[in-house]
Amino acid sequence: MRARYHDYLKCEQLEGKLPLTTSTLLLTDDFNDNSLDTSKWVADTSVLPARNVQEQNGRVELTTFGVLRTVDEFDGSSMGQGILVEADSTFGPFTFAQALVSLRSDGNTEAAEGGSPEDGLEFDVVLPDFARVKDRVGGVSTELFVGSLGLNATNGDTIHWSLFDNGTDWDWSMTNLSNNQTFHLSGTSSAGDGTNFVSFHGGNGTFRTDYWDNISISQIVADPVVAEIDIKPGSETNPINVGSNGVIAVAVLTTDLFNATQVDVSTVQFAGATSINSAYEDVDNDGDLDLVLHFRTQETNLTDLYAQLLADDINADGILDSNHKEASVTITGTTLDNLLFQGSDTVDLFLSGKALRSLLESLAADGLI
Repeated sequence: MRARYHDYLKCEQLEGKLPLTTSTLLLTDDFNDNSLDTSKWVADTSVLPARNVQEQNGRVELTTFGVLRTVDEFDGSSMGQGILVEADSTFGPFTFAQALVSLRSDGNTEAAEGGSPEDGLEFDVVLPDFARVKDRVGGVSTELFVGSLGLNATNGDTIHWSLFDNGTDWDWSMTNLSNNQTFHLSGTSSAGDGTNFVSFHGGNGTFRTDYWDNISISQIVADPVVAEIDIKPGSETNPINVGSNGVIAVAVLTTDLFNATQVDVSTVQFAGATSINSAYEDVDNDGDLDLVLHFRTQETNLTDLYAQLLADDINADGILDSNHKEASVTITGTTLDNLLFQGSDTVDLFLSGKALRSLLESLAADGLI
């Protein structure tokens, strides 16, 4: 089962366990400086002489099939959980005013299609009450949806668009900011030739103008699921000699909230190290299989962590209070369903004898103590 973007944003649960999500802003423009930012946008006016793309009056104006296209590509299939495109469009004073957004666009616009891309996924709104979604492949369009908007929109109304795409699933929400009427639709699409521009364009008709503002593109990123782990199962204090040439066992436990057997072992890291082997066993004797992984101590960053803790101790009062240092260490990875997870446990890091003296001498030589 796959979640739509509105499920993620509402932090609902997916089969009982859906992680919270955050977003990373990739592009934003409020079009308030009367000069199109060419580091973000390409103004495509190539097909018809009357085409125009102009930033003025605190917005970007698209006339007679003028197309505003991103300079960069935004691939929803490889960016976190997908991309979210948001924008405000205002209908010009024309009969059958129209506004369109294309995702997965190849950037090759067609005059016969009013600026639509040869390849891409297109979302289309026409006054007074019409919506359409098209797959465009090689210049041939296939309608995925044709129907009513229910926004009760008219000329001059501003519509807020929210479009989510993960390369397969898409989700389209709109709100008429004049009357708060909403529209929502979701589906799947295989359109696209591997090129992933985002473009905005107006409708058919000579010298028609549509207006766009407050455009943003974000990457949706899942916050990690918190997993329960047990470093050195069977030990209470989890002592680790950071000078050891041995291995450290770490158990990722299966609980009511997390299934450790669904972890993609190849993605797991513990203190900067990858596992050298793994096995399933019931570590906590609760009847569920847990994942046990082993990491070479010298491939971890625990020596660096221990050295920093020693330096902090000595620099606090000039005295080393103890050669044992408690620290929280984290394991990270993804599940087979590409959900991030992380878990932490406390360890007792130590060195003694010649190895401890050598590390202290190194810290002193480097001016760290």
